[in-house]
Amino acid sequence: MIDGFERHFSVGRDGRLLYHGYRGVRASALKTVQRHNDVDTVLIGLFNSRSVTGKSAIIQQCIADNKLSIVALTESWHDDAASPDLIACAPAGFKFVEKARARTNELSILTNHGGVCLFHNSTLRARATQLPTCATF
Repeated sequence: MIDGFERHFSVGRDGRLLYHGYRGVRASALKTVQRHNDVDTVLIGLFNSRSVTGKSAIIQQCIADNKLSIVALTESWHDDAASPDLIACAPAGFKFVEKARARTNELSILTNHGGVCLFHNSTLRARATQLPTCATF
């Protein structure tokens, strides 16, 4: 390792070692999550829904079939927590925390792109946290 970089190698089809230069060392984003009862496994999913309208049943079925405990949903295109399609995504025993994208024009009926939602098993606790507003990323 040299100044935060490590040599990157792979094995070719002929079994010889191939050198691909230096690559920055990446820290793992995976973290161990301890539950208070240490009995259940927490399975986490992420969906880019590109609108929950008309997709509620398939999202709910996917959560249930995969026995997911926490599901993050991006690009939900919903207006608020009272959106029927968003509510219908949650399987029995699930709650959700959401944040719709603010409309630039309150009178507009155009599709409200954006929005995120976190569905979680009701045995887990989740809450929204206020973050600072940024003009750029």
